Amino acid sequence: MFNILLPIIIAGASLGLFYMETSQILDRIVVVEATRASLAQAVKSNDQFQALLKEKNIIFNQIDETKKEQLKKMLPDSIDNVRLIIDINKIASDFGMTIRNISIRGGDQTSLGPDSRPFGVATLGFSVSGPYKTFLRFITALETSLRLIDVTSLSFTAGEKDQYEYNVEIKAYWLK
Repeated sequence: MFNILLPIIIAGASLGLFYMETSQILDRIVVVEATRASLAQAVKSNDQFQALLKEKNIIFNQIDETKKEQLKKMLPDSIDNVRLIIDINKIASDFGMTIRNISIRGGDQTSLGPDSRPFGVATLGFSVSGPYKTFLRFITALETSLRLIDVTSLSFTAGEKDQYEYNVEIKAYWLK
């Protein structure tokens, strides 16, 4: 009896041991196959992205350099407060005015919570003085300049002989 049971027990133990070992290997093979499929999808996505990037670079390289500079001035990639003040002062000096009492606040104080917009906002306040018609030409030049800005506040005080003190507040934008 023992001679008959011993081969059956050994065969059963070897089948059990074979099943336990191969099931672990098969589980690892499934994980490796899933990883391989994920990596293959990532490579495919990367190839599509690279093709799109190459296409966009060709289009971008066809744009004239002066247009690129104008676009960069219109919506810069940083606020560059000094450049903004110089640009506004240049416009003012074209009309015989000089900006004074400059104040700069970064960020938009009207929104609550985290700012997820792709652009930043800075508020610049300054004063100029001069005749009303000159100020109108200054504001028109400021509005039509390449730099993307909004005039958000304007106040004035009367002076002598058509000389007024204007307090202007603008919002300037840049890409983050």
